Amino acid sequence: MAAALALSASGCGVDDIAAALLVPISDENALGADFADQVEAEQNLHPDPQVQQWIQDLGQSVLRGVEDVPEGITFTFQVIDDDETVNAFALPGGYIYFYTGLLLMADTEAEVAGVMGHEIAHVTQRHIAKRLVADFGYQTVVGMALGQEPGVFGSLVSNLLEAGGLITYGRGHESEADDVGIEYVIAAGYNPNGFVTFFEKLDAMQGGINLPEWLSTHPLPSSRIENAREI
Repeated sequence: MAAALALSASGCGVDDIAAALLVPISDENALGADFADQVEAEQNLHPDPQVQQWIQDLGQSVLRGVEDVPEGITFTFQVIDDDETVNAFALPGGYIYFYTGLLLMADTEAEVAGVMGHEIAHVTQRHIAKRLVADFGYQTVVGMALGQEPGVFGSLVSNLLEAGGLITYGRGHESEADDVGIEYVIAAGYNPNGFVTFFEKLDAMQGGINLPEWLSTHPLPSSRIENAREI
């Protein structure tokens, strides 16, 4: 850890893509499975199998436009029964969850597909591994990848989680997930305008008191709308 802090203090940069390669997919999968168990123990999954099948089918449909799924990752998609929460999130290993509050806010399948593409992009772009290197340093992650620090993966990633098992991504990664996710939905045959119209709704919510908490780490909806229109 001292070496990692020294590296961080020195200002040495680490290539973002190479950083992700330092973290084995098997570790990401194991971590994601652990946190998926935690999420499903604390949250109520929607009891209607037709609702669950719908989100699974939509996820698989969007995946048709994804050509860069890391080898070893298998995606799963589930709905959490909570009408008050407008949210969706991805865990390492391809575990993706949507709250019913978000589904109820969407008017079209294309809007949900836009969010789905964004969450899939968090996984394919290895954002959790990149956060590890950015927050804790190259040397620590190298030691973890070489098996020199058993258990350090879980202890480090625990510092990246908010209550309820949500990964806290930075705004740079959120913007990348927007860009890549829109490319996914276009390749899958969806109208990318669905992404725009959904975030127009979120933009309108900023005047109210129930703005989703997850927007604190996301780029502001207005900027995301502008960026999406340029893609």
